[in-house]
Amino acid sequence: MAGWTKAWRKEVRSSIWDMPPIYHRVFLWLRYKVEHKTTLFPTRGKFGIWTRPGQIITSVRNIATGVSWRESGVEKTPNVKTIKSVLEWLHNEGSIALISNTKGTFISLTNWDTYQGQEVEQVTLDGQQNGQVDGQQNGQVDGQ
Repeated sequence: MAGWTKAWRKEVRSSIWDMPPIYHRVFLWLRYKVEHKTTLFPTRGKFGIWTRPGQIITSVRNIATGVSWRESGVEKTPNVKTIKSVLEWLHNEGSIALISNTKGTFISLTNWDTYQGQEVEQVTLDGQQNGQVDGQQNGQVDGQ
């Protein structure tokens, strides 16, 4: 899997930072695994389910396996109840929208567009890119 997601500094001041590490691990796994473009998720029936960027169809067990780690040579996989608890907490915090049933779990990261949306390069009237310091050209500061 190629690609990247943006990390925001304010995350260290958010409520997830105060939780046990498994909460952050699940949230990061979700950020890395959600769709990055509109995708048709196949089903066993005649129809598929469309997912948009920031959404995923998965299972609680799949998340548990996905966030497992090795400790002293032993693989540690969190309990499904633990993952359900983490997902419920993320939902109550407003970080995710969650629909779960016996066929799977549909998760939307609620602020995906805000934090991961495409940046559009804007140019000011005088032709400089926004954020460029006056007098800078080609990475050099005046007088250098």
